[in-house]
Amino acid sequence: MTLLLKVLLVIGAGTVRSRECNYKPEDTISCKNISSLTQLREAVQDCVTFELVEMENFGTLEIESSKIDFLGPNALQGFQHVRTLRFLFSNITGISYNSFRHSSGLEELQISSSTLENVEEGAFEEMGDLVRFRIIDTEVKRLPKEWLTYMPALKEVCLNSTNLKEIEEGAFDTATGLLHVALSRNRLTNLPKNLLVKSPSLEAVWLDYNSLEHLHEDAFDGLTKVKILHLENNCLENLPPRVFGHLSSLYELHLQNNDLEELTEGVFSELKTLKSLNLSSNYLTELPNVLFENLKMLEWIDLTENHLRSLDAGLLKNLSNLKYIGLARNQLSSIPDGLLGNKPGLSVLEFMSNKIENITLATLKGLSQLRVLRLDSNKVKKLSASSFKDTKALVHLNLNRNKIKTLPSTIFSRTVALETLSLEDNKLTTLEAGIFDKLANLSRLELGRNRIKTIEPHTFKNLGKLTSLGVTSNKLRNLTAKMFDGLTSLVQFSMARNEIDSIDCETFKDLSPLHFLRLGDIDLTHFEPGCFSPLTNLRSFTAKRSKLKYLKKGNFLGLSRLRSLYLTQNQIKEVEEWTFEGLSSLQTLSLSRNRLVSLKAEMFLGLSRLDMLILDDNRITTVEPFASLATLRFLYLNSNRLFKLKGDEFAKLAGLRILELGDNDLRSLPSDIFRSVESLTALNLKGNKLRILQKGSIPTISQLRYLNLEGNNITEIRPGTFDNLSSLQELNLANNTLTNITLETFRGLINMRLLDLEHNAVIYLDLAALGNLTGLKEVRLGGNTVDPKVVETISKKYTKTHKFHFGATVVL
Repeated sequence: MTLLLKVLLVIGAGTVRSRECNYKPEDTISCKNISSLTQLREAVQDCVTFELVEMENFGTLEIESSKIDFLGPNALQGFQHVRTLRFLFSNITGISYNSFRHSSGLEELQISSSTLENVEEGAFEEMGDLVRFRIIDTEVKRLPKEWLTYMPALKEVCLNSTNLKEIEEGAFDTATGLLHVALSRNRLTNLPKNLLVKSPSLEAVWLDYNSLEHLHEDAFDGLTKVKILHLENNCLENLPPRVFGHLSSLYELHLQNNDLEELTEGVFSELKTLKSLNLSSNYLTELPNVLFENLKMLEWIDLTENHLRSLDAGLLKNLSNLKYIGLARNQLSSIPDGLLGNKPGLSVLEFMSNKIENITLATLKGLSQLRVLRLDSNKVKKLSASSFKDTKALVHLNLNRNKIKTLPSTIFSRTVALETLSLEDNKLTTLEAGIFDKLANLSRLELGRNRIKTIEPHTFKNLGKLTSLGVTSNKLRNLTAKMFDGLTSLVQFSMARNEIDSIDCETFKDLSPLHFLRLGDIDLTHFEPGCFSPLTNLRSFTAKRSKLKYLKKGNFLGLSRLRSLYLTQNQIKEVEEWTFEGLSSLQTLSLSRNRLVSLKAEMFLGLSRLDMLILDDNRITTVEPFASLATLRFLYLNSNRLFKLKGDEFAKLAGLRILELGDNDLRSLPSDIFRSVESLTALNLKGNKLRILQKGSIPTISQLRYLNLEGNNITEIRPGTFDNLSSLQELNLANNTLTNITLETFRGLINMRLLDLEHNAVIYLDLAALGNLTGLKEVRLGGNTVDPKVVETISKKYTKTHKFHFGATVVL
């Protein structure tokens, strides 16, 4: 084949492919943006001609985003071979009598996201082979009996999200072979009597997300093959005693998020095949002792978020196949002995957010396969040495937010499979020797928000697989040698809020795998040089809210892989030369909220890859050139005391993209201060003391796109101010004292998209000043006294749709 012929074929294919209909896999033709049935037929014909497909050989026709608003008689003439027809996101408003006259072989009809308003009598005649009837996200307030009369072969009916309020009695009488009925997310308040009685083959019914207030006792009579029933998210206050009496094959029942206050003894008695029962988020206060006695196949039961105050010990006695029990967020004060007996396969047990006070051996007796136990947010005060004796397979144990003061040294001696142990927010003061010795598989241990004063050496000696340890918000004062020995796999370690006043540098000797270290509230003025040098794999180091005053050379020696260093909210006032020596991988350094007064060039020596430097909220008055930070792209100096800049501070920062100098005392800027900073795209000068802007007030920045001058008390902008800022897209001048906006005020801002003039004193605004800004999309004028006619003109032309790109202080 010649090259020219190949090119012509590709061009031809591209032309056909751009038409309304395209052939897709699985014998499907998909058509978009069709305006009429005539256009549809022509577009389909073009498609099959190009694809060399016989008209009768494609079985599915999808019509998407069309403007065909009415299906008239014989609407689908010529498509007799189509087995699946889908109208998706179209504008079908009406269907006439005999619309589907030539569609006797149709097996699936779907109308989604339309505005169906009028369906004439007989609209669905001659649909004897239809198997799936789906109307979704399309308003159908009433389901007439006549619709399904012509569909004796139906297996599935789906009317989800249609605002359905009424179903005519007998609507499903002719659909005797139905398998699935979905009526979810509608407005049904009740169901007609015997609605589904003539559909004995039904296997799944969805009635969820309606407003059903009650069910007839015979609502599901005859439905002996139904396996799945969804009744969740309705308004059911009670259930008739025999309402589920015929559902002998049911294995999944959803009743969550209703208004059930009580259940009669025999309501579930015939559900002998049931495997999953969800009763969560109701108002149940008590349960009859025999409620579940016949549910011997049950594997999953959820009673979460009810008002249960107590449970009978025999409530679950026959449920030996249970794998999951959910009783969280109730008002239980105890777990009766025997309640969980004879549950050899129980895997997950959730009792969080109750008022449980005691867990004894009898509570969990025999639960040898239990893997997850959640008892967080209760009132447990004490645990016995045998509380978890039988839970040998336990993998996740959560005891957060209780009132536990002590833990017996052998309490975890049998839970050798444990991988996560959460003991946060209790009242622990000590950790008994040997308490974790048997937990060789533990990977996560949370001990935060307790009252632990000391951790004895070798406490964690056998936790060789532990990767995460949290001891935040305790009473630790000293970090000693061997305190953390054995933690040879530790990756994350948090010790914030402990008021530590002594660190033995041997503390970190065995923690070389550590990636993330977080310290806080340290009562130290400085770190000893080399103290952290064993942490050769550290990636992120945080030390905040401490009394640190000095950073010295050698403090971070050996941390060659460190990428982020956060030293915020301290009292640092001095940084020695070469303090950061060896931090060749550091990309982010935050010294915000300290007491630095001046920035010396030598402070940052060694930071050859630094990308972001955050120095907000200090007391900085002078800045020497950042000569050693050639890779810096983001620099934050907000909320300091800068009064004057010499002009050479940023000369070596050729790659700087964002510079924040907000909330300082700057009255002017040297005209050539950004001469070398060719990549700068965002400049924040918010909250300074710039008064009159004129040519040169804003230094030339060729790539600048975002400029924030809010809150500077600017009274006047003279012609030429923005002549050299043609790339500027967003300008914030809010909260100044401008009075006049003239034709020349914004001269040069040819790419401006967003202008904020809110809360000035503008009384005169020349509309031509904005008219010259051809790219302008939004203007904000609130809080001024401009002529209302001018404001109206501007509000019509420039809509408020954007947010300013930058300007907020970054705190890390």
